[in-house]
Amino acid sequence: MGQPVTRIGPAMPFSKRILEQNPKYGTIELVPCALNGSSISRWQRGRDVYGNMTARAEAAVKNGGKIEALLWWQGGADSDNIDKAHKYKEDLTKSFQDIRADLKLPELLIIQVVILYWIDPRGTVVIERPKCGERRPPCPALGS
Repeated sequence: MGQPVTRIGPAMPFSKRILEQNPKYGTIELVPCALNGSSISRWQRGRDVYGNMTARAEAAVKNGGKIEALLWWQGGADSDNIDKAHKYKEDLTKSFQDIRADLKLPELLIIQVVILYWIDPRGTVVIERPKCGERRPPCPALGS
């Protein structure tokens, strides 16, 4: 069986828009780390997806890159259960704190794409999602 395919997802149009508004950046290099359907528990320090993300980020910096921001679009897998959804903000805040600490970027801008609500297969709104895990340093939220 082949290796999983890494895709760019929403990051490419997002980065194009940033360059349109701020051409001074010149080039934006993307370091894709997404895993479709992953719960926030896998984005905790010590877990597989978190480790993969920090390793990729460290490799990008080692090769001359500079991390300016993190585009965060995650959470659908945690919206299907009311208990997980209510715990999401706490887990997300912890993940953001750990990411900033492990990458040694305490002021890292984290831009969160917000899932404003989740509708289960029956068409029921399960939970309205928190707008952001934390706001210090600022974490702008983009509605989806």
